[in-house]
Amino acid sequence: MNHKKLLARLASAYFIVILISLFCSNINTSQAAWVKGAVDAPKWFSEFQRHSSRAIAIDSYKRPHVVYGGDHLYYAYHNGNTWIYQTVDVSPGVGQYASIAIDASGKVHISYYDATYGNLKYATNKSGPWIKTTVDSTGDVGSHTSITVDSLNKVHISYLYFDSTAEETKLKYATNKSGSWIKTILGSGGWDNSIAVDKSGKVHICYQEASDILETNLLNYVTNTSGSWEIVAIGNFGMFSSIAIDTAGKIHISYYNESHGDLRYATNKSGVWATEIIDNSGISVGMFTSLALDTSGKAHISYYDGYPNSNLKYATNKSGSWIKTTMDSYGDVGWFTSLTLDTSGKAYISYYDDSKGYFKYATNKSGSWVKTIMDKNGIVGEYTSLAIDTAGKMHISYYDCFKRDLTYATNKSGSWVKTIVDSYGDVGRYNSIALDTAGKVHISYCDNSKNDIKYATNTSGSWVKTVVDNTDVGPYTSLAVDSFSKVHISYYDFNNDSLKYATNKSGAWVKKTLEHGGIWSSIAVDTSDKIHISHYYSGLTYTTNRSGTWASTLVEGITLMGFSTSMAIDTYGKTHISYTNGDLKYATNKSGAWVKTTVDSAADSVGDYNSIAVDTSGKAHISYYDESTDNLKYATNKYGNWSKAIVDSHGSLGLYTSIALNASNKVYISYYDLSNGDLRYVTDASSLSPSDLYVKETEDSAGAEVPDEDTISDTTSGIMQVGYHGNVGDKSNSTTTYSISGYILDENGFPIEGVKLNLGIRGHIDTTKSNMNGFFEFKNLRKGIYRITAEENSYKKYTREIKLLRKEEKSMVIKLIKKNKEKYDIALQY
Repeated sequence: MNHKKLLARLASAYFIVILISLFCSNINTSQAAWVKGAVDAPKWFSEFQRHSSRAIAIDSYKRPHVVYGGDHLYYAYHNGNTWIYQTVDVSPGVGQYASIAIDASGKVHISYYDATYGNLKYATNKSGPWIKTTVDSTGDVGSHTSITVDSLNKVHISYLYFDSTAEETKLKYATNKSGSWIKTILGSGGWDNSIAVDKSGKVHICYQEASDILETNLLNYVTNTSGSWEIVAIGNFGMFSSIAIDTAGKIHISYYNESHGDLRYATNKSGVWATEIIDNSGISVGMFTSLALDTSGKAHISYYDGYPNSNLKYATNKSGSWIKTTMDSYGDVGWFTSLTLDTSGKAYISYYDDSKGYFKYATNKSGSWVKTIMDKNGIVGEYTSLAIDTAGKMHISYYDCFKRDLTYATNKSGSWVKTIVDSYGDVGRYNSIALDTAGKVHISYCDNSKNDIKYATNTSGSWVKTVVDNTDVGPYTSLAVDSFSKVHISYYDFNNDSLKYATNKSGAWVKKTLEHGGIWSSIAVDTSDKIHISHYYSGLTYTTNRSGTWASTLVEGITLMGFSTSMAIDTYGKTHISYTNGDLKYATNKSGAWVKTTVDSAADSVGDYNSIAVDTSGKAHISYYDESTDNLKYATNKYGNWSKAIVDSHGSLGLYTSIALNASNKVYISYYDLSNGDLRYVTDASSLSPSDLYVKETEDSAGAEVPDEDTISDTTSGIMQVGYHGNVGDKSNSTTTYSISGYILDENGFPIEGVKLNLGIRGHIDTTKSNMNGFFEFKNLRKGIYRITAEENSYKKYTREIKLLRKEEKSMVIKLIKKNKEKYDIALQY
């Protein structure tokens, strides 16, 4: 660890101890640390080959090598008998946009993006072990990388740089040919870049530049063959480009024409640039192209045949004319293709199966095409909810974002065991968990496929699922169990903008509409089995039947107050609520009147995904997400004043937090690790004092931080749940202005109501439906590349990617066609 960092932490802890000792001399100041672990941590790879035609390479023995990543950087190679897998970089959030090259000595060189810090990284095994280097850390830099090696084994990398001052992307180039890394900005744009080096060591790069004037994407080519960098415009509407150089030094580029939705090929082999259409058999055919040339200079291209086929295709002109072949048609396959050839002209293709999350590989080296599943993707841990049993074991319900299943995990047997509770449709978002007096599990959750509220329990020994409300309701469920093990659920009625309540205390499910509101509801049951609910309606609202009839109180009525509420009841029946309006806030009526406090504030948003629990002394404990730093944080007033701590800061962490305490007031938190797509937990090793508000970090011999252990040994017993997690939605209080909106129309221009739209980025998916005017909107988004899909049973599924580079609002018109039609149009306006 950095010595200044250590001294600062020690000084800070010492200062806190002195302050607390002046006011509370009886506080235990014994040392304790936060201990972190993984509950469910599958491999997650995203954008692993997106704009790189070199995510696969062949060595001199005709053996393939591939790279991919997202949570970490992964590398696999075939040794002649089997595939060998390695994790090259275990740092969180690295490995996206990975590109590979093999030098003349058979050593591997990899460029890749560090999403955690926004850096370009490079890894090589040329000296034996893997050595990782940060090549460029100036701003948000390093996505969309492409790498090649020259005849002297020097490395050349093209990549994307986001200039935050100019609010535009730029193409950058880095090389170590002089012995140290030299970086150069080549021009505007830089998307979909692909790099090659000729026999003279000159560099050739094709890339995409967005034109605000033409409202299109320009395909550009840049080279330093003349000694200085020169840019040549190849044409309009060029995306997903890939470059290769023949033995005569002529340039060949494959790309996707966005305007016409076809695969095209450009070359200057005749002396001037000429372009031809290779495949226009679909509506959007030719995305994710990858180009390689054989020893005769003939072209081989792998690409994605999108709408309506969703297939992997391969095209070659080695016979003199273009022959196209569908390589894989099982599912939505062919994303992120990458192709290479051996000296015999045999093709090797890596690609992604988006329908199943498989990383796949195909080759025709045996004479016919053989396909192999290389690895499986996984993104888990959204919408976590945590409960603890009397034996001190954790029970967590959560959403498997990739499979869209409700999943449950527990360590009650000593190790973590995961179970798919419900997999029928898109189920499991906005879940909430509680345990009854017998330790049986009860979970409420949303069926996003049908807009139902569902309930699952293992009280009978196996999981039984029930539809509680099927009247087009949801989301935002919260569940509590009373002293008779009866279930109480609060949830939101989307159509009527109302808070609803359901219970089975009479034996059958009884539903009731309580009042307007219901967004971000959180429910708790007191010792008299009375119901308490916090939710949002024109501010933070509290609803209870404590007096025998339902009554509501507006706790704080300022606009935008109350988003992300969570509530707990202490042993005296007093209410404690955490919520946010951009700051983390806390409200309680323990004095008889409502008292509100700002617990944490930041220039950006802090306090989303908050969850509260109350200890045996009536003190509050809150876990929450700090968007300004992307950290998991914790706050408590157990010492009188509010103390705050950064609990986990290794990546983008702390979303969907849920907190619980044991009988000794030990803290447990479950949360989502966005950088790695994992479900994680953290707990304090013993009761915390103010000086203990730090995180245990593991270091290697050089003092560098290394990843945390995946498991811990926990012998603590006597635990109980005090608070219930209030589920949260989107960040409606965000200060950003990114948004995507538009209209869904049929082929005649009439609006289509009820079309389901999913908007996804890095494992997170938001969902909405078009209204009676066909309008839809996604608000409070972040910079990045989103995938939007539109689905309705009578129409063909629509998918495309949208880039948000600035704080901007993008609008689009999506025209869907009936399943027996052939064409649709889309217009994207900036």
